Amino acid sequence: MAVDSLVPPQTPENINPLVVSYLEAEFAKLNSKNTLDIESLHGGKPWVENINHWNYEAAKKATEVCTFLVVFDLKLTSLFHQAVYKKTPDMTREGGSIPVTLTFAESLGVNVLLLPMGRGDDGAQ
Repeated sequence: MAVDSLVPPQTPENINPLVVSYLEAEFAKLNSKNTLDIESLHGGKPWVENINHWNYEAAKKATEVCTFLVVFDLKLTSLFHQAVYKKTPDMTREGGSIPVTLTFAESLGVNVLLLPMGRGDDGAQ
């Protein structure tokens, strides 16, 4: 079962039972001879960070005024933002399954910054 894009204070422990209950109820309405098996393979707590932290302000400023050369997947990729698009970066909240992000933030007591190197619709997940 995939429960995507949880937001605080949601957790897999409180959302998964609701999703299972809903799916079972909807499946029952079908009066199908098939069976429904629902399995939760993994889950992670949601993570949200303070976008006003200096980490984010620095990243925002850097993508506005600089050209980055990033080695990604053995390819050299240029990331232009303000120079190419003439816009400031969007501070978006996107779903994802990177549970270790929250672990880093909590264990190390640091602000964590995830800087995407692609578009929101590039199918990275």
